[in-house]
Amino acid sequence: MVQAPKENRTTIPAVYQTLAKREKVTDGYMEWRPILCETNASADLVSRVQRALASADHNPAPIDGVLGSSTITTVNAYQRQKGLATGQLTIETIKSLG
Repeated sequence: MVQAPKENRTTIPAVYQTLAKREKVTDGYMEWRPILCETNASADLVSRVQRALASADHNPAPIDGVLGSSTITTVNAYQRQKGLATGQLTIETIKSLG
């Protein structure tokens, strides 16, 4: 050896982080349902759905044949009352309305 071994010490500062613990509560699932949306709903069909909602004591506001936010909100309330899937106007909901 040309030179005697030597020791170099470097201080590395500690880095602290707060970690959030995530715990799986239930298994998720995905379900496909046929729905009626603005692009495939005629004004006549939407008007009939709105009249059926009104007959079922769920007021969709104006019966105008437009699948708007007021109609969707009313549909969701009807679906919750009947135990149906919520979120969109499903074919199942249309059948339930008659």
